[in-house]
Amino acid sequence: MNSTSPSLSRFEDERWHLTPAVMEAHSSAISISWKRFHPSFVLPIKTYVWFLLNYQPTADDSTNGYRRLAVGTISQAVFRLFLFTEFISNRGCRSLTNVAESDLDEFALATSASGIGVKAQRTILREVLRLWETRDLLPASCRLPDAPPWGALRPADISGDLPDAPENRTPRIAEATMGGLLVWSLRFVEEFSVDIVPAVNAYRAIRKRCELFDPAYREQHGLGSVERTTTSQMTAAEYLRVWGPVSIAFGGH
Repeated sequence: MNSTSPSLSRFEDERWHLTPAVMEAHSSAISISWKRFHPSFVLPIKTYVWFLLNYQPTADDSTNGYRRLAVGTISQAVFRLFLFTEFISNRGCRSLTNVAESDLDEFALATSASGIGVKAQRTILREVLRLWETRDLLPASCRLPDAPPWGALRPADISGDLPDAPENRTPRIAEATMGGLLVWSLRFVEEFSVDIVPAVNAYRAIRKRCELFDPAYREQHGLGSVERTTTSQMTAAEYLRVWGPVSIAFGGH
């Protein structure tokens, strides 16, 4: 953790700073605010999220479908759980253990009618299902009822089919244009390559030899310094330094 990172969060904090848990240096700041949650659901959802952040799956858990989630994924899951707990709290529910089948059904209907994309609908419903799937690993106060949400229906069954991929509307290349491109492609392979391939190979050989006289290259590879470089070698080295490498590759040569 660098000096600009916030202090490590504690369970009772109103905001959890999760950035120190992310190993990638380029990642954005990640935090979770618990102020938005209904007070009845702060502790159970905090406990569940703490479980997601800290639980180490066993071999049996992997077999049962449990897996460790990335910190960024968990922070996104919190927002989906907020949507769920806000919905059921507005229906008068104040405990995960008291969530009724009708609460789950109405939440699924509201999600489907929300106007958001099918993928987003599935992700929200899947989060509720994940909360239920981990119930045996959570304290009793954090568990949804025994019966699986929506019975045998999966989130994909509730949200419906994904929209078909849009039709490719890119105009076709005219036959006359395509024919000309094909002719010139064949000429490059069958005629021009006779001169191009040897030239490229010669270029690579010259460049490799000149690199041995490049001070920066020798220092990088621990080759030591060179006492004398001939005029012709310096000229070639400077020429290649100006023009740089070519991005040409010929399969099979």
